[in-house]
Amino acid sequence: MKAVLCIFAMPTEIGDLARLARTLARSPPSTSLEIDLALALSPQLVDWKKSALPRSFFEDQLASISRLLERSFTVRARSSEDVLGCTAHRRAALERYTEADVFCWLDPDIAFAPQTLDLLLQGCRLANQRGTHWILTPELVRLWDATWDCLVNDQFRDKPLGYQKDNDPWADCGVKGPLTLESVFNRIPGQPRFKFAGGWFTCLSGELLRTVGIPHSFAPYGLEDTFIMWAAEYLTRSGRAQVSQYKVKNLVVCENYRDRDHSAYRNHLTLFDRREEFLAITRSVFQAELERFQ
Repeated sequence: MKAVLCIFAMPTEIGDLARLARTLARSPPSTSLEIDLALALSPQLVDWKKSALPRSFFEDQLASISRLLERSFTVRARSSEDVLGCTAHRRAALERYTEADVFCWLDPDIAFAPQTLDLLLQGCRLANQRGTHWILTPELVRLWDATWDCLVNDQFRDKPLGYQKDNDPWADCGVKGPLTLESVFNRIPGQPRFKFAGGWFTCLSGELLRTVGIPHSFAPYGLEDTFIMWAAEYLTRSGRAQVSQYKVKNLVVCENYRDRDHSAYRNHLTLFDRREEFLAITRSVFQAELERFQ
């Protein structure tokens, strides 16, 4: 089974990325996994002439992170001029690794135990035995609203909504009981039966991603996960593909709000925040792209 771990980072996230790499470096080595890592250093996102920190600083940090990861994994790490967001990076990886069985999407600010990646890959092998089109995630702590509760670990179901903003992510992540592969079905009216967010160690089968794709009309950032959920819903309804979602029960990861302080870098960079611009572009074409599956 060939798996690709896709990681995209902005320069302000270089500290998060280094922390993530240190945890990944403690994972069991894998010859079946390649890490595709992109650090966005484009002048379309950063005005380097007006920034106190030079581009070379981040290139040196990326090289150090890559060397650390290469002790255990095959790594393709690059500073990117043309990839301006995680959506564009995930689309490029899909088009580059045409034979991959699994794509795993990971954001730099995720807290997880060192064995997480290995356990998820084991889950992917089991999911592959059950079908060709599937989504697999770890479990989570309680999030913004109850629509996410189908992914929340039992130990955190009684926590208040928004618990993830104030929790200790390193205490809460990890293995919380016997590990099993459990089906996920989102039953919230008006939503697809699938529920996941892109960068929380979400694993998607290569067959599913190649069937759905990430449209080139989409801007570099945003909504590719929502698009895949709805496309998978329509594929399943029509019988054109049987898409399943699973989670590794009792394997918890956390979005790391506690350590997410980018001010040390943000205060020394002149940034162009284009997220709303990118989202507006994708929203304008989203429904037209989805009509292919309806």
